Amino acid sequence: MPIPEALAAAYDPEQFRRDGHALIDALADYLGRAGARELPVLPCADPTALTQEYARDFVTPEPAELSALAAAALNTAASSSSRRTSPDSRPARR
Repeated sequence: MPIPEALAAAYDPEQFRRDGHALIDALADYLGRAGARELPVLPCADPTALTQEYARDFVTPEPAELSALAAAALNTAASSSSRRTSPDSRPARR
């Protein structure tokens, strides 16, 4: 019995590598923005809008779209999350 194409693509090591690199790039960009103090400590977020955003019915992505889905989820979560500490309370960089 042949393996369905979508299943084979999900286990493709090169696709996994590309998706992994894209996710790490997105996380590194977020850390860079946080470290440069470009992000608010308490972002102004309307609770109703957040509820609607998180309640969306996500369509199952094609394997090639996994990195885009992960980046979008990270962006949504990061943009509506409070930061651990105030930028003013962090030690100065050396």
